[in-house]
Amino acid sequence: MNLIEQLEQEEIARLTEGGKGVTSIELALGDEVVGEVRYIGEGADAETLDVFAAFAALEVERARSAEWGNEGAVSEVVQGIMGGSLSGAEEISAASAELGTDLSRGGGVLMARAHSGSAQDGDWRSRVLDLTVRTLRTVASGSMAAMGEEEEGAVVTIIVPAADEDRLLRVEEALVRELPRSLAGLTVTIARSRHVSDPESLERAGREAHLALNVGEAEGRSPIAFEETGAYRLLLGTGQDELMSFYSETVEPVSYTHLRAHETPEHLVCRLLLEKKKKINL
Repeated sequence: MNLIEQLEQEEIARLTEGGKGVTSIELALGDEVVGEVRYIGEGADAETLDVFAAFAALEVERARSAEWGNEGAVSEVVQGIMGGSLSGAEEISAASAELGTDLSRGGGVLMARAHSGSAQDGDWRSRVLDLTVRTLRTVASGSMAAMGEEEEGAVVTIIVPAADEDRLLRVEEALVRELPRSLAGLTVTIARSRHVSDPESLERAGREAHLALNVGEAEGRSPIAFEETGAYRLLLGTGQDELMSFYSETVEPVSYTHLRAHETPEHLVCRLLLEKKKKINL
């Protein structure tokens, strides 16, 4: 062993032990510490170290999951949970764990819908998803986001692993802060479900978020939580037949022009629910 190799090994040993002269920096994504960097010497200025730590934390999170960036795999799991094709705590937890998401302590669902009020350059729907994912990485690592199928607008469904409501609120606050200002020319509505304590309940949480999204869009409220939808919560357990009966008795007989002029919030939400029924089974 030459002198250079010997010095390298001594430095590695010092870094491993974390003794005198070794400085440590935590690598964090939002509220979660994902690793640590150690170095010997004076290092760079604080601002440069902060930037380095942020990039290093993203790389550590990337290395955790072999499926990082695989939009298709994430979409399949998210849609499977929301649509019920993935069911049972073990099946949902196993599929999510393959993507680096731990749902063993429960979580919640948020949805963001964006509408374009003017001509947009490029694939603006993909931009909505990209910005959502980027925001999630900074506040709630391990979350999953996937684009839903909509004829108009773009809807992103987000599953957030969380042990309590606080983490869902932090994600909501981050989305409210980042999406509207980064998506100029788009109208953004953000909705949140209640926290659920087990993976099996995420499918219902998805329906809660979807109902809140429709109510929020109808009333111009964003963000909006399921608990803030008032009497509309009764619609969560309403089946297709009941919705169709209500629609045919109150909305359908009225002319389109009259309906748009006098449509109540209840009628509007009912109509929106029926239009989205093809996409998400309420």
